[in-house]
Amino acid sequence: METKKRILKTVVDISNGRLKGIIGEMTSNGVNVLEQADALSGGIEKSIITDTSALSGALGTLIDKLKKSNRLIDRITLGVSGKGVKSKRGEVIYKFEEKRSITEKDVTKFIEKAKNDLLTSREVVLHNEIYNIKVDNLRNIKSPVGRLGSQLQASVYFIYMERDEYKKYEEVCSKLNLKIENILSSSYAAALSTLRAQDRKNGIIMVDIGENSIDIVIYAYDKLIFLESAHGGIVQYISDLTHLPTYVEYKTKNYTSGDRNTISEKSARDILGRFYRKEILPQKSYTKDGLTYMGDYIKEIIDIRSDVIAQLIKDLLIKSKFSEMGKKIIITGGGANIEGLEEKISDITQKNTKKLLPVKIPGLKSNATAFASVIGLFGEAIDSEYKKILSLSKKSEANLSSASEAKVVKKSESVSKNPMDEYSTNTTYSEKSPPTSSVNPNVLGSTTNEVPNKTSVSGDEKYTDDSIEVAQKALNSDFGDIKRIDEEETLKDLLDRHEEEETLDEEGESFLKKGYNKFKEWFKNFE
Repeated sequence: METKKRILKTVVDISNGRLKGIIGEMTSNGVNVLEQADALSGGIEKSIITDTSALSGALGTLIDKLKKSNRLIDRITLGVSGKGVKSKRGEVIYKFEEKRSITEKDVTKFIEKAKNDLLTSREVVLHNEIYNIKVDNLRNIKSPVGRLGSQLQASVYFIYMERDEYKKYEEVCSKLNLKIENILSSSYAAALSTLRAQDRKNGIIMVDIGENSIDIVIYAYDKLIFLESAHGGIVQYISDLTHLPTYVEYKTKNYTSGDRNTISEKSARDILGRFYRKEILPQKSYTKDGLTYMGDYIKEIIDIRSDVIAQLIKDLLIKSKFSEMGKKIIITGGGANIEGLEEKISDITQKNTKKLLPVKIPGLKSNATAFASVIGLFGEAIDSEYKKILSLSKKSEANLSSASEAKVVKKSESVSKNPMDEYSTNTTYSEKSPPTSSVNPNVLGSTTNEVPNKTSVSGDEKYTDDSIEVAQKALNSDFGDIKRIDEEETLKDLLDRHEEEETLDEEGESFLKKGYNKFKEWFKNFE
């Protein structure tokens, strides 16, 4: 088996204005970005795909730029945003036929039941969080696995999208012979690259102001407890500026520009960019498209829009019912650079607000807030792949060991099934092929803090203050290729399959472990 000494990942953040991409790797030297690029988007409006061919063309342009890294690109992780990304929360109860020791397989079945209870077959899970875990009447437990009980109960929070929309992204990528490894919420990814671990534990609100969406993310006790998107963002500033009154209109107060565009969208973007860079000053005049404009009114138009956006953020926080959980607000995304917006949000929400740059990792050309999502996507892709490979390797070693022992005992060509597998706490797969969703099958439980629990009941919302046990951050691993050893699978079959799996030998594990330790020094959110 060839020693695996590198994990290579390509990620792209999809948005209405520009696509942003990264290709990078993790080796024994740590993580390194090989190429970072962006390209004009197309075929997507208000974060919904309207033309798969146009979006595929735009994605192809970006991929060509990333290929300057001289690496093969055939798989990709995508970040998506907007109102197409939805969330749903509910209380789920899973009862066993009899009181017994709970296994990881039971946890996997619990999550599948949650999917069936809360979602439909037309919806695809992008991420899940689990908290308020109880076994029978026992609370404040670190993990249900190994606990004796007849019932498992917890609150489950799903981030998901419509399957039809998911298929559109698959169609976009298939035109370029690309396979989608994963799709994540862009704002969730931005939180991974931007928010500090301690802030997530203490309670923090992040606002991702993108091209055409404003996403609110709330963390408490290191758990994602709220994510919602609203229409708005940079395009609104652009639209406002295309109606910019001319110098003559401004001086005479005779405005006739309200029902027409005085400048092009391209020129409006240029003006907003100059405003970002503080190149537009009051009492100064500026000429664009043959007309003259006053700096005072440019600032006034931008300030009015910032007031509207700040009020929208406040309304979303009130709607969440979790506003009090956030000690402060962190703003990110391309819109975070608009002068004065930080202060507007702070004044209207009455919360300390500041812009925070995402983590800076080796090889990045820019870690501007506009790249927060794609940097987080890259970190999550590396983290998930490393843990997936490590898990597969350990399971393969365990299976080989079990198979060899069974062969010696039975002196047979076949391998017997261990009757204790049903109660094993070291397996996350079942006898049937597991679902190929991104639901986390890993062990639940990490801390014992209290989080307000929101449960939806017949459209009404009720709140409790139960002391709860929160779960480890969900990984987006695909365990669909793992098969269980049974009587029909011989030791030779197992050995042949073991050679084909992408697992780590001792040398490969040593190499990647060194790299992963260095990776965590940069991405402190991945524990």
